[in-house]
Amino acid sequence: MDAVRTQAVPASGALQAWSARAGVSGDVGMLSAALEGARRVLGAAAAAGELRNKPLGGFLKEVRREVFRADTLLDELDYYRLRQEQEAEAAGAGEQVVPASVPLFIYI
Repeated sequence: MDAVRTQAVPASGALQAWSARAGVSGDVGMLSAALEGARRVLGAAAAAGELRNKPLGGFLKEVRREVFRADTLLDELDYYRLRQEQEAEAAGAGEQVVPASVPLFIYI
């Protein structure tokens, strides 16, 4: 089994504040909490050693893939936040403007 980062990395304080202004803080919080739980499961499975249960092994591979996708989504949200802040600074705006709808990349 691949080594899995078991340390949960919560959304940065800046991302949490931005997501609150954008109206998606609950979703970002739930995603961060789900990631923490999934990482714990993967860490426990890695600590247990080799799996002999093939269906469980397949499920854990799927969980690992979804953890990667969720991490990517949080990274993209953080990128959008940074880009938005830079655009506001470049425009000379003293206050950050958050659009009513945030373009989210959905991974389904």
